[in-house]
Order: sequence, then structure tokens, then C-alpha cells
Amino acid sequence: MQNLTHNSAVGVPPYMVPTAQEIPPVDLAELFFKVWAGKWIIILCTAIAVLLAGYYAFAMTQPRYSATATLQISPSQKLVGDIETFAPIDPISINTKLQLFRSSHLLGQVVTSLNLLEDPEFNRYLTPSNPLSINSVRTKLRNLLMGQRPEPPNETAIMNKTIANLAGAISVNNPRNTYIFQISASSGDADKAAIVANALAELYLSDQIAARNAAADQAATWLTDQVYELQTQLEAKEIAINDLIASAPTPDPQSLDLLSQQAVETRTRLAETQAALIEAQTKLNMADEPTPLQADVRRYSAQASALQDFQINLETKLADRSAGLIQLQQLRREADTTRVLYQTFLARLQQTRIERDLQTADSRILSYASPGQYVAPRKSLILAIAALIGVVTGFIILAASHVFRQGFNNAQDLSQATGYKVLAQLPRLTKSKLKHLGNAPLSPMAEAIRQLRTALTVPQSGSIPKIILSTSSLPAEGKTAQSIALAQSFASIKKKTLLIEADLRTPALSRHIPCYNGPGLTAVIGGDIPLSQAVHHDVKLGADILPAGQILANPADIFALPDFGACLAKARESYDVIIIDAPPPLLATDTLLLVPISDVVVYNVRWQKTPSQTVLAGLEQLKDCGAKIAGLVLTETDLRKTQFNRATKFMTARQKFQQP
Repeated sequence: MQNLTHNSAVGVPPYMVPTAQEIPPVDLAELFFKVWAGKWIIILCTAIAVLLAGYYAFAMTQPRYSATATLQISPSQKLVGDIETFAPIDPISINTKLQLFRSSHLLGQVVTSLNLLEDPEFNRYLTPSNPLSINSVRTKLRNLLMGQRPEPPNETAIMNKTIANLAGAISVNNPRNTYIFQISASSGDADKAAIVANALAELYLSDQIAARNAAADQAATWLTDQVYELQTQLEAKEIAINDLIASAPTPDPQSLDLLSQQAVETRTRLAETQAALIEAQTKLNMADEPTPLQADVRRYSAQASALQDFQINLETKLADRSAGLIQLQQLRREADTTRVLYQTFLARLQQTRIERDLQTADSRILSYASPGQYVAPRKSLILAIAALIGVVTGFIILAASHVFRQGFNNAQDLSQATGYKVLAQLPRLTKSKLKHLGNAPLSPMAEAIRQLRTALTVPQSGSIPKIILSTSSLPAEGKTAQSIALAQSFASIKKKTLLIEADLRTPALSRHIPCYNGPGLTAVIGGDIPLSQAVHHDVKLGADILPAGQILANPADIFALPDFGACLAKARESYDVIIIDAPPPLLATDTLLLVPISDVVVYNVRWQKTPSQTVLAGLEQLKDCGAKIAGLVLTETDLRKTQFNRATKFMTARQKFQQP
């Protein structure tokens, strides 16, 4: 990505000009080499994960077997009489039936039927728990935090826990678009898994029949009560009809019609008589003297009065007899209605009693479960997942080690951070390797030492450096081993070499090569003995060694004495190369006193260990004292993981490939 710039002629201040930093390309080769360098971490994490998973899968877990029984639900329903019609079962009903298989009511019947309370696989209370198990520790912590005391479980708690454990071993599946239920039971025993699955299927059918019988019994009880009540009402209405008939003659419709006809005729004759009476009275009033009309008036008047009384009597009889007939008819209608209801309920009661003995479940078992098949633990899957987790963990550890690593991983990073050239990358120089260093001149370690020696023989400021000061930021960074190896390398090219152990605080030279316990550097500086008597020649090393000698209270004061400078000047005349093993400048001021009399300084940095800030602080302190730092040495390096070694292997492989 290129930087974005704008013309400053438009008046935009330079600090406001937006810029885009260049994104460095991803070095896939470097990424591969980093992963390859940490391959043993990944392999170790994978091996540990696979071993733990293998121990869990093969030693800790018990095998599990699963058996499946198959049921079919009938989609037909009896709607009217004995006629069965096809009625699809809705999803809600199917889900309800699925939940019935896992209900405590049905699972409790399985526990009781198979006596699972005596089975340790389902009744965990029969097996004493390990006090160090996760469940035991969790229970103790919960009781401790809540201030409760553990109480032994009662029968209800044991039953509920057994049902819960059984529910965990049961699974019911309904294949899509079918009326099939697959009841699966898992157990540590193949036969037991089949027994549990078959028992659950059979008890489901039995429970369905029992539920239908219970519903039929409830319906029969209700119908019996209704029949008894209707029978009582019917008897009461029939008694009322009989009492009404017995209390008075019951008119029939013909007699009522006759009375009605007589009443009409009487009403007609009364009207005619009253009209004749009025006419006779009129004629009588118009006559001048009494005539025989008076007898007609009296006769018509008597007839009208008699007819009127007879009409009233007829209407009274007609009303009384009509009311009795209406009451009788009403009672008979009510009795007929009650009789119909009574007969209907009585027939339904008889039908319910018959169906009670003919109840069947709405499902049937298509296939019983056979001895279970092995289902868990899935060892291959566990091992595969563990291997994947191990690889991912290895990558995470490898990435974290690169992210949080404080030291330098290669010479290029070290050179860019400090600004000094890396003279060599030395492997870990143990005592045995130093002893056989001269016997393997073609080894990568010997080649790295020769590279360091060649870099130091380059003239510095017009002259070849003679006094080389070797130091580091912290102890145990390989500076002593580097000084010994460098001295041996100079001695191998016939250079008269002197190795001075100037680390008077924590001398480490004797841990690598045997030195005599006589007087050393402190005795020479103090003027007790001359330099020639304090020097010890090591045959295997091929160089002279001046050990530290007696350790004094304040080592820094020794290097400040004028005799030390005279001693070093005399040594300069006698030797071609003088290598001084000095203490870390951040921990002791001794090194700062040795800097002015040294030609160059070799600064040692431990690979992937020494923090960058510590390295920069040590170099800054040496620079302030005017030290001529020839360069840096990356010590304790794993040459297989460095860029130099990878490039060397790549070139060697390419040369071999190009050979005919």
C-alpha cells in the first residue's frame, strides 16, 4: 500500500495531511518456519491431550449400550359407534405423547416394575461417592456456603433421583412425517438396555389402557347418577299424572267439544231470545192498552234468564275441564321427555360398561428392542477431538510465547533493535561441548566461533583489537562459555591467548574448565606475585588462564588501582589476544572500569531470554563510558530454529538437488 499525499499548495498544514502506513506483507515462509520451530510444543500438547483422552476413554468411562423399541400410533379415532374414521394427529398431540414417555408418572412405573431402586446404575445412593469427586466437593461447598448440614435422603428423594437418572438414559424420537415412536434406552449392560426400552413401551400401552378404563369408569359413574336421577324424576311425574286422573274424571277431547258446541248453541239461543224480548217490549210500549203481548214479554224474559244461567254453567264447566286437560297434557309431555332422556342415558351407560371391558391402546409395538448396540464412549471421536484440541493448544502456546516473549528470536531482530551488528549466533556451550570443541572443527558450533573470531580480527580504528572485553546484561547468559570458546579458537590459529576471569563477584570459569586454586588476578594486582606465576596454561584449551583468585570485599576497588593497568599493559606485550570475562555492567561497576583499557567490547545476549529493555540499558551504559562495541553475540541459540541455520540447510539441499 502506498502512502497517500496531498499537494500542500492548497493550504492544508503538513500535520493535517492524512497518510497511510505501508502494511508489511505476510511472510508465509517465516510463519511456516516459526511453526516448524515450535513443532515439538505442538506435538507435546497433542500427545498429552491424546493420552489424557485415551485414559478417559479406555480406563475411566464405562461402555454404554443402546437398545430401541418401536411403537406406532394409530391415526384412526372412533367417532360414532363402532365406525372408525381417519383423523390425522396434530403435532401438539405428538409432542404431548413424546413428553408422556419422559413423565415421572410413567418412569416411576418402570422403576417399580424393574426394581431399579436396587440397581446401582440408576440408584446412585447404593454406591458410596468418592469424597474427592466433583459432585461431592460441590455439594460440600454448597452446604458450607448455605450453612446447611447434609441429611440422608428419604425415600421420596431416592425415588425422584432414580427417576431422574432413568430419564437421562431414555430418549424418544419421532421420525419426520410418521406416526412412529422410537424408544431408546442406554445402559452399561446390553441386555438391561433392551429390558428398559421394552418395559417402557409396554408400560406406555398399559398406561394408555388404564387411562381409558379410568375415563370409562368415571363416565359410567356419572351416567349412573344421571340415570338414577332421571328415573326418580320420571317416577315422580307418572305419580303426578295418576293422582291428577284419580282426583277428577279426566275429560276427553270429544266431551270438551260437545260442551263447547252446547255453549255456542246456548249463546245463540240466548241472543235470539233477548232479541225477541226486546221486540215484544217495544210492541207493548206502543200499544194503548195491555194486550197478550205482556205474556210474551214475561215468557221471553224467563227464557233469557234461564239461558243465561245455563250459559254461565256451561262456560264454568268448560273452563274447569280445559285446565285439567292442559295440566294432564303438560305432565304427560314432561314425562315423555324425561323417559326419552332416561332411555338415552341408560343405553349410553350400558354401552360404556361394554366398552370398558373392550378398551385398547391407541398404539401398538412394531418391534421389541433387542440387546443393545455399543454407542459410547466414541473412542475414535474422543481421540480425534483431543488431538485437535492439543494441536490448537500447541498453536496457542506457540503464539503466546511469540507474543509475550521478551527476548530476541533471531539476529535480525536483535540488530534492528540495538543498531549493532550481530557477530555470531552461538549454541548452548555445555562443559562437554567445550571439552570436545577442538575435535569437531566442522560442526555448526565451531563454525559460529570462527565467525566470531573472524569478525574480531577486522581492524578497529586502524588496528587489530588485542584486548577483548566479553560481558552481558545479566548473569547466566553464556558470556563465560563464549570467552572460553573464543580463546580456544584464537589458540587454534597459533595466537598466544590469555583468558582473564575478571568477574570477581560470581566467578564461573572453574565450572567449565579445571583451574588450580592458587593465587590469581587479585594477587597479581596486589603485587603479591608476578603475572607469569599466576597464569595457568590449559593444554586442552591451548591458552593461558588467569583465574580470579581470592575474592575480596570490594572488587571494584581492585580495578581502580594503578597496578591493574600496569599488569594489563605487561600482558599486552606478552600475548597476541587477551580476552577478559567481565561481570554484567548493570549489576557491577567493575565492567565500567575495564572499558577504557579494552580495545573492543563483545556484548552477549541470551537467545529468547534477555529482555530487550535490559539489553538496551546495558549497551547505553557501556556507550556512556566510551566503550567500543564491536558487536553482539546471540548465545544459547538453538541453531535449528534460527534463520541462519534454515538458510544453510536450504542452500545445502538446493546444491544436492542440482548435482547430477
